[in-house]
Amino acid sequence: PQAVAVCSESSSWIVLLSLPAAHEIGLSLSHNSFHKHSAYILSNADLTGFTNQQKQQLSTIVRFQRRKISSTAIKELPKYHRDSTKKLILLLRLAIILHRSRTPDTKIEVDIAKIDKENISLTFPENWLSEHPLNEAELNSEILAWEKLNFTLSIS
Repeated sequence: PQAVAVCSESSSWIVLLSLPAAHEIGLSLSHNSFHKHSAYILSNADLTGFTNQQKQQLSTIVRFQRRKISSTAIKELPKYHRDSTKKLILLLRLAIILHRSRTPDTKIEVDIAKIDKENISLTFPENWLSEHPLNEAELNSEILAWEKLNFTLSIS
């Protein structure tokens, strides 16, 4: 049900399922500005099975997987992709923060307590945040970044 709330548009499902691979594309070229490399490749590649709008959405999501998120770039997307794109950017950024070690044994169950057009509320296991202060600091930075986009991320 939570994934449905994020990807209510059926065309966003293919984008959601493609995000893990898309995230890695730029890393194979360079660790510096890899998100920009990924976005460029995705926006210019011939991606069989993707519409131009899906390519644009995927490219936008991957472009903003790190650093500042541009509300202007999101507004350039078709209106019907904007909400899901914001949520998918957020979910990708959260996945990157929570899977920093990139090891298969790192697993955390996070409950999406609330999700709607302008809010997402995450609940972490008891004491997890205090036991992982770097993750907590990055999550707090994300809260501030999303406030600038009039989107509320809350964690507990």
